[in-house]
Amino acid sequence: MTRSSSAPDMMRRYYPSCRHVLLLSLLLFPAVQFAVFAIVGGYSERIGLLTGELTTVWVVFLSIRINKWIAEDLLLVNATRLSVLFGAAVAGVGGCLVIADLDLLFERLISSYGLAPPLALQRASLELQVVGGLSEVPLALAAIVVAPAVCEEAIFRGFLLTSLVVRLGPKIGLAISALIFAAVHVNPWQFPALLLFGLFLGLLTWWTHSIYPAILAHGINNLLSLVGTNTLTYTGVDAPLATDEYLPLPILAVALVCLWLGLTLVRRRDPLVAFAPLLQRTAAIMRSQV
Repeated sequence: MTRSSSAPDMMRRYYPSCRHVLLLSLLLFPAVQFAVFAIVGGYSERIGLLTGELTTVWVVFLSIRINKWIAEDLLLVNATRLSVLFGAAVAGVGGCLVIADLDLLFERLISSYGLAPPLALQRASLELQVVGGLSEVPLALAAIVVAPAVCEEAIFRGFLLTSLVVRLGPKIGLAISALIFAAVHVNPWQFPALLLFGLFLGLLTWWTHSIYPAILAHGINNLLSLVGTNTLTYTGVDAPLATDEYLPLPILAVALVCLWLGLTLVRRRDPLVAFAPLLQRTAAIMRSQV
């Protein structure tokens, strides 16, 4: 093997191809989740959701193991600063409130054309989140907050985003990963909000070179939704992410300030680890051959 072929060979060896990534994310992941949920969800929707998330991540790790990729590099499990995590948390609170308001705006827009979400879908979402007692809280937190935050970020902002950025560059990689994230949720009524949320989480990951800020922001979004839904159900008090009313202007203004402040804190500090270190080594090899 000549030296001139070593860099492309390294790229093929350590990072999935776009075709591999698209097949997994658009075909295998949804098929696995729906199949698992169909089997387990009849017993418990939350257990079905939790099992589906864990099974999908297992498929990712199995693919990584079979192809002998390096999981730490591909999944971006890189260390990051506490100040960056704090910024991601603040931005997560502000970002999810702003996106929720935009989601409500889009829902009302399409409803005006007679395309409102089916009542069955709304009811299923409500039943999934409303807890019937303290004994249900641990499973609800695991299935609705922890598992989606960890598993979906490992898939979409780790495996998927890293592979696409390496192959196509950051702009196209961020856009396609957000599109796929929105599409695989199979909820056209929330597609714009999911797309924006995917872009937001992708930017957190790209700016920090770590998956942890996105996991934190994703978990905060789901937790606020869970708490808000139960607060509205049991007390009748409107809560953000759980009401059919727009945020009051003062709260929206605070959310925008939180989003700006959090992103500023995130971007102020340089990442501790290079994005895809093996890619940097590959680029160095290519430069040395010129």
